[in-house]
Amino acid sequence: MIPVRQDRSATELRRAAQSEKAGKIVRRLLGIAHILDGRGREESAALVGLPPRNLARAVARYNAEGIGGLKDRTSPGRPSRLTLEQAVELKQIMLARSEGRKGDDLRFTVREAVDLIRRKWGVRISAEAVRTKLHSVRLK
Repeated sequence: MIPVRQDRSATELRRAAQSEKAGKIVRRLLGIAHILDGRGREESAALVGLPPRNLARAVARYNAEGIGGLKDRTSPGRPSRLTLEQAVELKQIMLARSEGRKGDDLRFTVREAVDLIRRKWGVRISAEAVRTKLHSVRLK
């Protein structure tokens, strides 16, 4: 069992939970507050609707980083299959091809982009990934 740091009281953690918008963080704060009140970890986890292992992880992160450590961490995700230069070139090609098209015809250009990427760079990529890439690339 990992001891919980004592620099904040259970009351302070409950106050912090009241001003927090993210439900996961609220549950973690309240679970830690219950532990500081003297309840066991399993009971505390059950009271806030967390698995005991998740509350234990939250306690470890709280001990190391304080309340800020209770926020969800973002995963960097899979690296892009296209380089920045390829994405810029793709956007320029797609903008040139989409001139004069309207409405549903734009979906066809995304399919064209998927085929173009596979033929030109030998990369398999989904239509959704193409849309995301096209929106994220800024042309000068």
